[in-house]
Amino acid sequence: MTRIHALLLAAGLSLSSCSVHIEGEQEQRDLAQQLGARYQKPFAERETLPLAAEATLADWLAHAESHNGELEAKWHEWIAAVEEVPQAATQDTTPMLGVEHTLDGGSALDRTGLMLMTDTMANWVLPGRLRDRGLAALARAKVAAAAFTTARFELQAEIAERYVALALADQEIALQERLVAAIAFVSASADARAGAGLGSQRERLDLATQQQRTSAQLQRMRTERRALLVALCAAAGIHADEAGQRGPLKQIEELKKKGHLIAYVGDVVGTGSSRKSATNSVLWYTGQDIPFVPNKRFGGVCMGAKIAPIFFNTMEDAGALPIELDVNQMEMGDVIELRPFE
Repeated sequence: MTRIHALLLAAGLSLSSCSVHIEGEQEQRDLAQQLGARYQKPFAERETLPLAAEATLADWLAHAESHNGELEAKWHEWIAAVEEVPQAATQDTTPMLGVEHTLDGGSALDRTGLMLMTDTMANWVLPGRLRDRGLAALARAKVAAAAFTTARFELQAEIAERYVALALADQEIALQERLVAAIAFVSASADARAGAGLGSQRERLDLATQQQRTSAQLQRMRTERRALLVALCAAAGIHADEAGQRGPLKQIEELKKKGHLIAYVGDVVGTGSSRKSATNSVLWYTGQDIPFVPNKRFGGVCMGAKIAPIFFNTMEDAGALPIELDVNQMEMGDVIELRPFE
């Protein structure tokens, strides 16, 4: 083989395996991996805990991004676009080296040939053209990145707006509750004065009217708050079994798969009315079946910083284990180890 043949072979190999590095590709790749860290694992393998009652805005945002299929799809489109950059900046052809030898009794040097072959349906592209193709692919990756970023911002804005609306509703309800309590106090004082002959009936009627109006307004505000909470949950990917009525029970079912008892935890527990009905409702989702007794369950664990005495006794009568302790550090989904004899 002559020196010219060797040079031609080397040039052909270099051109056929040519790949141009596109500046900015690695930055796009690193940014995509950073913003899509929560999407690295398949959805079934991700450990996502239910939101706690005192979840912050950051908790809601993280949960929403982890459970939004459209946002995740845009991230995968971004990753696919980034992967196209090095492909576009590389030759389409695959080089092949072949040796041909004719066994006809002739001289081996005369009858042996070294060949470089490529796909005859594709043409080699010069490095400048490869660079242009790579830059075009990088531009498409940036467009996909912008689409993901826009969708992420819109989701964050929606979550933030609904979170703030719910927080404002909670503050308004707290103020309204104080107003109802104040009017009730003044009304009781007016009743006492009227009973002692020191007040007028008109004052009592006016206060009773105000009390009814403020109580009705408080009820409407609580109803509106439930609607705001449902809207926030829906935006964050939490869908009730019956919107505004029941669920989401899927979170309880996911926790049961860990193989532990489900505990009902709250700061102040059991202060409402109908403690027996409340106990039956809680144990229906956290307790265990009673053999040969339909529509009733027993057991379960109830923990609270303060548990109303009647509710405490009702839970004990139903076979549950109520415990008063500090629950400030507990979060939804935590695994708690109880050691009552230590």
